[in-house]
Amino acid sequence: MSPLLILALVFIAVTAGGYLVRTYSRRKQASIVESLRVEPDVNGQPRIISFYGPSCDACDRQKSVLADLQHSRPDAFALDLRDATVEYDYARQFGLMVVPTTVVIASSGAIGAINSGFTPLDTLEAQLNAA
Repeated sequence: MSPLLILALVFIAVTAGGYLVRTYSRRKQASIVESLRVEPDVNGQPRIISFYGPSCDACDRQKSVLADLQHSRPDAFALDLRDATVEYDYARQFGLMVVPTTVVIASSGAIGAINSGFTPLDTLEAQLNAA
């Protein structure tokens, strides 16, 4: 077999595997969003639960974005930071597969969005507006 053919087969296998993992993740998150409700915030605000890991650069960037969001919208939402390595069972309820993961929860307790990986400020703002 030629090296070029082997390279093409490897590329196809990796691409197909990535597609399957993304599809599975999206379906799992959709199922969680439909079925899981969390306790509403005591102040009746939307909230964001942010799962992070202790040595995660993307998590540090996510915390910075969340701090900017809190600064620009004081008292508009509650922020709940959770170490996914310490609170593993709680994180599993949300289908956590990577850190950082942010969960936007409406004031009613309904989950508005689950974001896997780093989520930019404008996306979080739009999700809070919809919550």
